[in-house]
Order: sequence, then C-alpha cells, then structure tokens
Amino acid sequence: MGDFLRIPAEKLSRLADMQRKQELVICFTSLQRTGGALKLLKLNRRNLELLLLTKLSTVFEIFNEEQDAINSFFPDRAIKRFDILSFVQQKENG
Repeated sequence: MGDFLRIPAEKLSRLADMQRKQELVICFTSLQRTGGALKLLKLNRRNLELLLLTKLSTVFEIFNEEQDAINSFFPDRAIKRFDILSFVQQKENG
C-alpha cells in the first residue's frame, strides 16, 4: 500500500468555502496522477449536501467509517461504501 494522508472531518468544517473545494480537487488530482487516492469520511450533513450540489460527490469516494475507508485501499478487502439514501433517512429520523 502506498502512502496516505488522513485529515479529520472536523478539519474540513469549512468545506463550504470555494477555495477549500478547489484545494480538495487539486489534492485529488495530484494524488491520482501519482497513483494515490483521496477518500472522504464522516462528513457532516452540510458538507455532504455541498458535495452533492456541486456534484463533487461523483468524484470522491465517501465513507461513514474510517475502517471502510482504509479497507478501500486494499482490493482484496470488503468495503461498505457510503449510502446517500441511508444517510438522509437517518438524519431525517433524528
């Protein structure tokens, strides 16, 4: 497995800022060019809605659990991908 960088979700709390989104895309592109990957996890509702609105949710792999995100770097491991419908239903139900 190559190197990876873990950035806690709380550090992305200002994702609404256009500059932050651009930085994420630049990091994603740079990592992808070198064979790396950028994956997001434990996003709050606001950040997730912004990714959906800007269609960046189609670019990034999103995970609820850190172990699932880590497992996604290993092709032989089972992973549970983020389920947007489940997320919305959970937030609406409390």
